[in-house]
Amino acid sequence: MKKIIFAVLLICALSLPAFAAEEVQTAIYRHPTLSEQQEKNSELPQPYDAICQQLSNGKDDVLAALRKETAPYAERTELEVLERIGAAASGMYSGDPILGIAKFCLNCLDSFETLEEQAKAVAAFVKGYKSCGVAIISFDGCDKEPVTKADISTGKFAWFVPFKKGDSLKINIFGKTGETVKFWKILDTKPVFKEWQGGFWEREITVNGK
Repeated sequence: MKKIIFAVLLICALSLPAFAAEEVQTAIYRHPTLSEQQEKNSELPQPYDAICQQLSNGKDDVLAALRKETAPYAERTELEVLERIGAAASGMYSGDPILGIAKFCLNCLDSFETLEEQAKAVAAFVKGYKSCGVAIISFDGCDKEPVTKADISTGKFAWFVPFKKGDSLKINIFGKTGETVKFWKILDTKPVFKEWQGGFWEREITVNGK
């Protein structure tokens, strides 16, 4: 009888470590690691994540860096988030800053429903980006595409002409009867806005990047 009791006790003792290990494993499974939580929450709210994807140019490491730099600001105002994306993107495009501005103006503004909203978004991005500015010329009021030696990006409501901070450029615009031309010069300081009544005219604008 004593032998039977001893055998039962021995079996119970040997079983305890297995039960303990199973409980520990269950606890680990129910509580994901910090890295797993970060991976799950890596995406930003829209349209910010879409903007980061466009600016990453299909490179996973660049996208991860843009998300990481922007995530702490995701709950702030829209303009503050865009400024932060601009600051993060400036490091990614340090070798070709004009390209970064052009990609933002061409591919990242469609979610904004008016030209005025787009101009505010560009101003916020440029405030963080710092190394470049943008001239914006509305389609309304223009008879045809402006003429300039700089590259022009054609957007939803306007033409965008990126330029390096400190540079100057000339843009010729051509008036159209019955409509008003809207023009912004955007740098990291306060944007400059002008408008001209429609008519049959040509005007040369000097954009000073200082």
